[in-house]
Amino acid sequence: MKAYLLRVLVLLILLAYYFVNISILSHDFVYAENFDSNTLSVKPWISNAGYTVNYLGPSSEKKFEGRNTLKFDVTLHGDSQKECYYYWVIPIRVKFHGNLNYSAEVWADSAASRLLSMGFSFIYPPARSKYNSQLNSRNNWSSLSGTITEEQLNNEANFYNSASLATSYIRGRELERFGIFLRGKGEQRVTFYLGKLELKGRTFNISDLQKYLKKEWNSYFSRLSMASENTRDLQSLPLIPDLREKSLSPAGQRFLNELYEDRSKIEQLFSDGPDGRSLSDESLRHLGSLLNNYSSKIELLKTDASDPAARAMFFSFPATRSNRLTGMNLPDGISELKKISAKGTPGEYLSLTFLLQPKGELKNVSMSWSNFMTQGDKLSDRKASTRKVPVKSRQLIDSGALDVSIAKVWFQAGVKSTETDKKILTQELLVKNDSLVRVNYEDKSNYLLVKDEFGKRKYIDISSPDAKFPDNVSVEDSRSLLPFNLDGKTNRQVWLTMHIPEDAKPGKYTSIFRVSSLEGKLIEFPVEIDVLPFKLDESRIIYSLYYHGALRDWKLRHFNCMDKTPEQLYLELKDMKEHGVLYPNNYQEIRHIEENIAIRDRVGLPKDRFFSTILDWFKGPPINAQQMNALKARILEFKSVVEKNGFKELYIYGTDEARGKALLEQRQGWMLAHELGVKIFVAGYYETFQAMGDLLDAAVIQGPLSPEQAHLYHSKGNKIFSYSNPQVGQENPEIYRRNFGIALLKAGYDGCMNYAYQKNYNSMWNDFDNTRYREETFTYPTTNGLISTVQWEGFRQGITDVRYLSTLLNRIDALKSRGENVTALEDWVSSIDTSGDLDLLREEIIRKILSIKPL
Repeated sequence: MKAYLLRVLVLLILLAYYFVNISILSHDFVYAENFDSNTLSVKPWISNAGYTVNYLGPSSEKKFEGRNTLKFDVTLHGDSQKECYYYWVIPIRVKFHGNLNYSAEVWADSAASRLLSMGFSFIYPPARSKYNSQLNSRNNWSSLSGTITEEQLNNEANFYNSASLATSYIRGRELERFGIFLRGKGEQRVTFYLGKLELKGRTFNISDLQKYLKKEWNSYFSRLSMASENTRDLQSLPLIPDLREKSLSPAGQRFLNELYEDRSKIEQLFSDGPDGRSLSDESLRHLGSLLNNYSSKIELLKTDASDPAARAMFFSFPATRSNRLTGMNLPDGISELKKISAKGTPGEYLSLTFLLQPKGELKNVSMSWSNFMTQGDKLSDRKASTRKVPVKSRQLIDSGALDVSIAKVWFQAGVKSTETDKKILTQELLVKNDSLVRVNYEDKSNYLLVKDEFGKRKYIDISSPDAKFPDNVSVEDSRSLLPFNLDGKTNRQVWLTMHIPEDAKPGKYTSIFRVSSLEGKLIEFPVEIDVLPFKLDESRIIYSLYYHGALRDWKLRHFNCMDKTPEQLYLELKDMKEHGVLYPNNYQEIRHIEENIAIRDRVGLPKDRFFSTILDWFKGPPINAQQMNALKARILEFKSVVEKNGFKELYIYGTDEARGKALLEQRQGWMLAHELGVKIFVAGYYETFQAMGDLLDAAVIQGPLSPEQAHLYHSKGNKIFSYSNPQVGQENPEIYRRNFGIALLKAGYDGCMNYAYQKNYNSMWNDFDNTRYREETFTYPTTNGLISTVQWEGFRQGITDVRYLSTLLNRIDALKSRGENVTALEDWVSSIDTSGDLDLLREEIIRKILSIKPL
């Protein structure tokens, strides 16, 4: 009742605020500036270097439509070694909702155009939004226009993560300012002109206001309710056990001390904002982590105290749940490990995990496991196999079907791909040799084990910004899990990947898993795999990734995302296929395209479509017959080779992430491609549809999923793919499973083409040697193969989720075609909530599939 009354009170305050402060509630607004007077306010915003304004104001030097323009003439006094920034703004304060349409006319010479960009910023009181870039300059007079859509402004990632929870008032969304941005190195003079600026949008009427508040702040009210619920949770938090008479290990004592600190922090958060008034989004995340870890630490204490003689503790937890582990903390929601069990279909890859928490120093920790046997068979005791042995017996799965790695913790430069200035510990690499990367916790550094050209092993620095990766070294992980040591201060996450053989018969298979050290056995537990009586259908989602790997003539750059030997290309394409990515795109130029295709055929990738990501198909508009003929000849040559090698459809790439004129000027070339029987795909934004939706056969759209965008492209008979939701590279298996799994089907998307399977900006192995981007990669190349990551395995489980739902949908369609009533099943599919527990959702899909009699 308290939460309900608070909700009503907040809503009344909101309405009162609007009625008092909004004088015009029911008409469209237009902001137009022609720069004919000195009344325009252009204000400096921020800069990290000095500058001199030579002239800033109306000018008749370059008129636009007979009117004066805004002349901008500044001298930048920047650092010659690093890029500096200089920002100015035109304040434009207006409350609005819906889309914001903009147009501007800009004149800039070639030098200025390289430094100049423009954009908008918005306010979501009480928080200010991030800078939202929309415009890019062009040479000479250039007309720049577009739409910032409601989806862009309202999506959860852009809105709620920055707006957080309201503190004292909520005012809705406001346009704050138009920004003029220069970025460049050294001393230079820059001149450009703004000829016209026009914005169009819609203000509120009372009906719109009510709908807006309900929609925009639904998340706020949900968080408010959650804060109220958590207040009650505080009262029900389990008490910290009285362990004065118990003997605790050093790890147990550390977590006991942390529990008292955590309880104090939890109580402080509740006292700061039990009604949600001052709990920010970050505070709520911190609260959730504290509450989850609170239970995990109590579970550890109970296990530690129950068996004081044990040399280590073992805990289970969901493999793909988001847990940023440091080697010293605990995952959320752990339970004492008694067995590992999972369900899967023939051919499926399962992700399983457990945590090894030592009580003291352990030497030579090793693991072994038996063959998997059905009930009634004698379990044979054998060491882990490194071979994938096909199963001929219906009662046995060879131990080689289970692959075991360490989820290696190391320092990374941030979380998002654009964060490059942090030192964050996180698990990421799935390695067989725990010593491949050595981590120094004190100076927050990483060192990689390499072998030089003389065969000598050594560690090299891979965490300094100026570290250079040496030439002529090799990087090799072991092919099977090596014994490792534990210092008693850090734990290890052990990652298990179970590949159920294609010909495995239904039934429950059990293996005995043992962990030992130099001192003897540490634990023995069963791993149970329930093989289901059906196989998964292919995914209804087209899974692709940007994949730079290509064959080259020149000297290879080792450990690079682009240059591949034939064997490296084969191994990486095979890895993608095993993870469910059947359509990796292709950067290969025509010179080696047939060799590239032959390797893809060897892997067994499908032949119905071929995505060619050569980036220079459309460099500006073909302005004469000669250029058109050259483009036509190039397309036909490439198409001929691709078709000769068995592909049915060729997609070629437009200009990457183009906007405004750069987007529109491709129309003639895209129309030519269509005349030649070739399709177009390219990465873009929500506004791409307005300019090119009729010609874009497969739109690869950035950002959060938008059912509205899917509807728009489908209305033209075209497809929509998702990328950058987020980019590849975050060490978080859950976000890739969730955002690129069943959520794609629910939003009406046709495919996924995220960036990238591998992408390095300097050294692939050094996350700190680029100031703009972190590495955006699912795997790391080695001399003899590749190393997977926790995020790559999370992505695979998202694809598997889609295959389960695709199997169910295909069976529903078959029932419907036979005239059977499937309303209950369709209603259940429509009700799927992809924000919940994905493991439980998969279990429910399995139950639905098994409830349908074999067709």
